[in-house]
Amino acid sequence: MAESGPVCLAVAQHDGALAALAHGRLQDARLLGTAAVDAARATFGPDSPDLANVILTCADIEETAGDFGTARALAERAAGIAEPLAETCDPALMSLWVDIELMRARMLLNHAAFELADARLAAALRISRRILAADDHTVLSIHNLRGVTAKYRGRFDDAATHYEHIRVVLDVEPVRDRQALAVLLHNLGGLAHARGRIAEGLAHAQRGLEFRIDAVGDDDPDVACDLNAIGALHHDSGDTTAAVSCYQRALRIFESALGADHYEVGMTCANLAVSTAESDTTEARRLYERSLRILQSTLGTSHPDVALVQHNLAVLPAGAGDAESSSQRTRR
Repeated sequence: MAESGPVCLAVAQHDGALAALAHGRLQDARLLGTAAVDAARATFGPDSPDLANVILTCADIEETAGDFGTARALAERAAGIAEPLAETCDPALMSLWVDIELMRARMLLNHAAFELADARLAAALRISRRILAADDHTVLSIHNLRGVTAKYRGRFDDAATHYEHIRVVLDVEPVRDRQALAVLLHNLGGLAHARGRIAEGLAHAQRGLEFRIDAVGDDDPDVACDLNAIGALHHDSGDTTAAVSCYQRALRIFESALGADHYEVGMTCANLAVSTAESDTTEARRLYERSLRILQSTLGTSHPDVALVQHNLAVLPAGAGDAESSSQRTRR
């Protein structure tokens, strides 16, 4: 009984951090997560998988908050503790190790390090197969992120192979995990979009949106992510009115759930600016400038997404006849 108090405290603080994260209370989640790390270290020791798990939760919180630098540092800290778990024969501990590797890979993707991310994911898939089944949720998560990475690298057939591995498990009646299927359909829509198959992409993305809303409600940030993807598909189909409607709805959700200066708000402003530019240059410029401020703050000045917004912003004054301003922005 002597250890029950500290253990219960560490578990309660961790559970509280997870609950706060699930309900979008990021500041509460941060405070509880930090307290949970301290409690877990004191209770379980500095080399405990339990401590690595709590630190991973804190990394998830920071990723959700848009602080990718802190999220990456926490993921690396968790990885240092969990390194021996790559040799474990315990499925639960292997799943924890993979979850940490997935976080590390996502941080590499955020910095456009696509080859490094794919190498990390390939290693995680190879190692996890030793004790985890092919249809295990953790293994499916690796395939999902490898599909995303392959799409970014232009390897569309490889992406399709990874997504198909997931589809045969998830897309069956009755659907058991609507949220997971929504993620898959979102990514299938993105892959079709990258291949120029707009109608196919819209079909996947809109079906995914229905599953997502059924799983998490109308105002969840994941719904806004789906709306952004659908807006991009509408834009490329030539329906800018539908695109603007999707982006505006996504922006309202992100601002309400994540705050006015979150990374996702910056990306949505950039998307909305693209679809607004032809009809309202002034509004498009305002949106691009807001996006640029947010993305420079969250990603740094040298990130490709920042460069893309700089380029699109440079095009606006050029279209209005201000060649010098356009030239200056293009050089930056």
